[in-house]
Amino acid sequence: SGGRDSVLVLLLARRWIDRRYAALPVEERRAKAREILRAFFMPSPYSSAETAAAAAAAAAECDAPYLVIPIDEAFEKELVVVAGMLQPGETVSGMTTQNIQARLRAERMWNWSNSTAGLFLQTSNMSEKAVGYTTVGGDLEGAFSVIANLPKTVVIALIERLHRRFGFGQRAV
Repeated sequence: SGGRDSVLVLLLARRWIDRRYAALPVEERRAKAREILRAFFMPSPYSSAETAAAAAAAAAECDAPYLVIPIDEAFEKELVVVAGMLQPGETVSGMTTQNIQARLRAERMWNWSNSTAGLFLQTSNMSEKAVGYTTVGGDLEGAFSVIANLPKTVVIALIERLHRRFGFGQRAV
């Protein structure tokens, strides 16, 4: 999404490349990052310009190929389908609207992962799970949960540390 959790997961993946390939010169490590990493930004009608800028900046900082894959059209179609399933007097809830976004993103990530044998990294943190701010089939999806046991305060602190120490995450701070 381009939010702090997503940015931290991308920064950690990039840091892993630097450590795993530490013997390589900097330019070769950057090439490895371009080979291994992928960053997708899937904006919805509710995505902000700031989030879009943070996602693009993080991908550039991490040398990750970056694609913008809008979900607007699929989101609008799904809202129509869901509304058609409701009885008179029932309306699509705000929670449903949020969950549709998360589930569309997860579905696309799984489709990418299945097609490329890529590792889909989950981006949800412990604080979100603790308060129920997660979506089954959405942001709880992923093959490996990198920050699952981190509260949001630690997510923010780690981004700040990576920025100070390695220059990563400048826009996310």
